[in-house]
Amino acid sequence: MHSFRTLFVLASIVTFTLSADPAAAKSPPQRGEVLLLGSSSVFGAFGHRVERELEERGYEVTVHGRSSSGFARPDFFDWQAKVGTIPVSRQTRAAIVYLGGNDAQGFRLRSQAERRKYKGRDLWLRWKHRNWARAYAERVRVFGRKLCSRGVRRVVFVTPADVRDAWLRGRLQRIRSAIRKGAKGVPCAKVISAAGDAAALAGDRRRPKRKRLRGHDGAHMTRLGADRLWKRIGKRLVAAIKVKGARSSRRSAHAARSSTTGAMAPRPAANHAAHRARRGARPDASRGAARGRAAHHPP
Repeated sequence: MHSFRTLFVLASIVTFTLSADPAAAKSPPQRGEVLLLGSSSVFGAFGHRVERELEERGYEVTVHGRSSSGFARPDFFDWQAKVGTIPVSRQTRAAIVYLGGNDAQGFRLRSQAERRKYKGRDLWLRWKHRNWARAYAERVRVFGRKLCSRGVRRVVFVTPADVRDAWLRGRLQRIRSAIRKGAKGVPCAKVISAAGDAAALAGDRRRPKRKRLRGHDGAHMTRLGADRLWKRIGKRLVAAIKVKGARSSRRSAHAARSSTTGAMAPRPAANHAAHRARRGARPDASRGAARGRAAHHPP
């Protein structure tokens, strides 16, 4: 009888402890995985804000990035090759792509066939070349369709945010337009513009550091700048990645398969702590990776 009472008390304590665990009570529903792909900004204030907001809504966020990278320089880092190695599983709901901020430069062509197609004099298209935007849009399209064909249900291209430098802001307008044009050929894609800070950045350098929207380089967002951007696009971004069921994924994959192919790799679920450790473990997806700039390129 004494042993029975002891077991009953222990069971009651365990039950109470589990029910009183605030983490278990407030744990959000598991909605699947979201890939966050991009350059150094995905490791900075903006990437952190996106990651935190989505994880609070029950998504598992996996970051793949490379500093100073973009679509224009496959000789420095080839995103079209990288996308084929990113693990995608049935739990992968969406991919958020934040690239383009490093692409206001010459465009590196992949082959002589591309040189003939875009009428380049060599394997470079200078920034002012009439076919620069056309070639850039095509590279965005191929990249997005590869993600669709891998089974990603929604690809969200977030165009580059404004920077302090007015000269570079002007070039980013051309890049945003090319991204929108390329995304039109991606069956599972949506585009969200991150522009909208140009006026606020006019006096940004004169503000105290804690009130600035951009860092010392004038391009990377501070925490305040990332908060401002999230308030502007956060609701649209969350709405864009909500894709119900797998049928849309199969339709997108079928539409994209004619031009791209890919293999699906299962990815085990992990808790938040394990995800944090994994986030810093990838050789090209850590905060300290690839700090150097791309090699010299034609203007």
